[in-house]
Amino acid sequence: MGKTSLAASINEIKGRKVLIADADRGTSEIDVDRIPIHGMSYDEILEMIVSLSKEDHKYTDLCFDSADTIQPIIYEKVLADQGAPNS
Repeated sequence: MGKTSLAASINEIKGRKVLIADADRGTSEIDVDRIPIHGMSYDEILEMIVSLSKEDHKYTDLCFDSADTIQPIIYEKVLADQGAPNS
């Protein structure tokens, strides 16, 4: 079982519903609710997370597919906030 399939299996737990934030477009073969975040900026991803935390919806879990795809976005944001070059 792959990481994305494992995340999707959260739906099998009574009372749980997962939303996958699809950063690398790797969830098309899996029957799971997803929100595409490929190409989003750090601020757009953060806005999506904040919106999900405040809105009423059916989801109990948010998983990122994959974390290593959004890691450079976070890294660049931290560097920019610290005034460091990002090369």
